[in-house]
Amino acid sequence: METATVSTRSWRRQGVVAAVHRSCRHCQAPGTFTPAEHIRTNPAWSACYVEQGDPREGQSVGDTCPACGRSRNPSLIERLGEIWHRQW
Repeated sequence: METATVSTRSWRRQGVVAAVHRSCRHCQAPGTFTPAEHIRTNPAWSACYVEQGDPREGQSVGDTCPACGRSRNPSLIERLGEIWHRQW
């Protein structure tokens, strides 16, 4: 009776995907929800403030600016794709 040996190898992969979220063209509010103190204290941008750990933190504010209510151009988000990866 013959026995076969099988060699298996596991691979891990890490990567970083980047996107640039530009500020609102009308009121210059940030393009993402952020826990930054200067956003919270600015009355014009306070709608973009979230507490640290909020699920919206770092997410795009969407098609309508929460600070001024105007439409945000979808081209304000520049998706750069994967900018770095490693596999081991």
